[in-house]
Amino acid sequence: MAGVQVHTSGQKSRGNSFALSASKAYGKRAFLNLSAGIIVRLGGALVILSVLAIMLVILIEALPLFYAPEIKLERSVKTDISPLAVSIDEYREVATLLDREGNFFSVNLKSQDTEKITDLPVAAGEKTFKTAKTKDNTVFVLTSAGKVFQRKLLYPVEYDTDNTRRIRAEISGETSFNINLPPTSEVLDFSAAKSPSGYLTATLLGDGRIVLTERRIKKALMGPAKVEVHSKEFKGPVGAEKILLDSNGKKLAIAAGKELALYRLSRSSGLPELLAKNSSDLQSKITSLGFVLGDQTLVAGLKDGRVLTFMLIPTEPKTLKKIYEFKKHSARVIGVQASRRNKAFLTVDSNGEAAVHYATTGKTRLKLAASGAGTLYTFAPKGNGVVSVQADGTLKSYLVNDPHPEISLNTLFGRVWYEGYSEPAMVWQSTGGIDEFESKFSLTPLIFGTLKGAFYALLFAVPLALLAAFYTSQFMSPALKGIIKPSVELMAALPSVVIGFIAGLWFAPYIEDKLLGVFLLPPTLVMVVLVVSFIYIFLRDRIRFQSTTGIELFIVIPAVILSCYLAFLFADLLEHVFMAGDFSQWLYTRFNIHVDQRNSVVAGVAVGFAVLPIIFTISEDCLSSVPRHLTAGALALGATRWQTALKVVLPVAVPGIFSAVMIGVGRAVGETMIVLMATGNTPIMDWSIFNGFRALSANIAVELPEAPQGGTLYRVLFLSALVLFVMTFILNTASEFVRSRLKRKYKEL
Repeated sequence: MAGVQVHTSGQKSRGNSFALSASKAYGKRAFLNLSAGIIVRLGGALVILSVLAIMLVILIEALPLFYAPEIKLERSVKTDISPLAVSIDEYREVATLLDREGNFFSVNLKSQDTEKITDLPVAAGEKTFKTAKTKDNTVFVLTSAGKVFQRKLLYPVEYDTDNTRRIRAEISGETSFNINLPPTSEVLDFSAAKSPSGYLTATLLGDGRIVLTERRIKKALMGPAKVEVHSKEFKGPVGAEKILLDSNGKKLAIAAGKELALYRLSRSSGLPELLAKNSSDLQSKITSLGFVLGDQTLVAGLKDGRVLTFMLIPTEPKTLKKIYEFKKHSARVIGVQASRRNKAFLTVDSNGEAAVHYATTGKTRLKLAASGAGTLYTFAPKGNGVVSVQADGTLKSYLVNDPHPEISLNTLFGRVWYEGYSEPAMVWQSTGGIDEFESKFSLTPLIFGTLKGAFYALLFAVPLALLAAFYTSQFMSPALKGIIKPSVELMAALPSVVIGFIAGLWFAPYIEDKLLGVFLLPPTLVMVVLVVSFIYIFLRDRIRFQSTTGIELFIVIPAVILSCYLAFLFADLLEHVFMAGDFSQWLYTRFNIHVDQRNSVVAGVAVGFAVLPIIFTISEDCLSSVPRHLTAGALALGATRWQTALKVVLPVAVPGIFSAVMIGVGRAVGETMIVLMATGNTPIMDWSIFNGFRALSANIAVELPEAPQGGTLYRVLFLSALVLFVMTFILNTASEFVRSRLKRKYKEL
């Protein structure tokens, strides 16, 4: 009995040891499971936080585009000067005032010191009553006796040893000339411009005559320059009261009551030639005129307080078209001042109320409360400030914070009537070669290009990928599948830049030469493959030879090669017989269709080549993962392999196939390098496969390196990234919703 007891004790010991070991193993597994779950959850949370952080950064950079403009009083100086004109330096520190006696004064806004600079040699009894300023800061002063003084305002900048900036105002030049005014003539308006050969002034007299006086400066190789003064006059429209030269002295605007006319000044005769006029859009008398920077947009201020902009539309015949009407003033508009930095302009009414508008957007950006009759306003040269001087000599400097006036929802996503265009358009053109360039930031062509590129890429990739996945998973022999599937998956490892490089430098020129053959290839391929298939079936049934199932690919490959040969051979024959050897030129001649070398065909094939492996791999895995008991049951009930694949396997795999397609869509929408290198990057809205396009992602890659940090272009690019982010988010959310519905629909299978 003792021996038995010892044996039982040993069994208990071993049982306890086993239980202890099992308990440790269970605890270890539980710890590993818990750790894995924490790591997975933490990783998922980090991914979500990373995406949110990226979106937050994009939002922080893009939101300032929509901030409301601000204006605040920066400095105020009291003077005893009765102002006729005012000017300011680019740092808004020194202002220059001209009084009605012909004296120039310098006012330091920081120290509030006033200093007389110089005076004009005005004869006794004469008054200075009309002024005009050109784009190079040259001031013309017309006296009541018909004498014109020409002076240039300068603001030299000096720095002390401690790097303190000092600015002073200077008056350069002692030029004057006479305009022959009859003793009883009344001067209604006066304008000046910097012409290509010197300076041009226009004087409107009370009897309707307009006197054009040009000071031509001819530089000599040796000795001083020669100055010639030429005057011509002509009869203006009946009732003309306002005239305005553009900044280059090439156009002259004349307002006569409720009619606005625009003339071109002929270089040969010096007399105006009517370009266009408008009287139908003016229900009130014109009281002021102004050209916006670039001289393409004309501003008219009316007696009833309305502010209108007009543009010369390049149609035949040319028309002077009303473009925008801005917020109305409470009194008649007496002055228009254009910014020298952008398309902004300032209007002033007779009560001293001022408003800042932007010509491109048609929006009134800011308003300054009325400060009394006789108040003068001017823009700071950098467009970041406004200076006013009241009738009692009080000078005020305002700081304007409006860094992105050209941005609005309409300019980003709607149609805008840009300068030089015959109709409103959606255009992306961020930079130009001149300072007067009107930036165009419409994202619509870029969104259109993104969708167009994705559409043509999927049109190429989805049918090939799905049909290949269907055949590979259901009919291909296992040995051949073990070679084909890894080979296709390796295609996904090709860098986008390599695919884009090959597409842009080799494939695009090749397609340009063989374009007709490319269009003939699909129908030729279908016909040849069908013929070869029928021949194969006929021979197999008649000769009764044994063939291994799943190797039909080796029969199709020669058929594809034969199809390519026949398609390109027949295309060459057609081109030489009917199209004079050039299909692209024939399209342009017969149908006015221009064919770009890097077009949507090239981009669609190249991006489709990159997307195809992703859709193929995921779709094939979904089709191969259908439970075998479903296919076995269908075959046991007498269904053929084709019926089983089509009626059983495909419905079960539909949710996964749909996910594969949507992942491919996401890849096509976000593709950058291939689109950048394989298309012409032309932001146009045209579904034609012969034209290129510009996608959002490619546009960011092209423009961002040249965009000044914090500038409008910089922030618009971040906004386009946000748009792309939202597009993919909506796409993925919708695809997940559809996938879930499909999964619930077929889960009972």
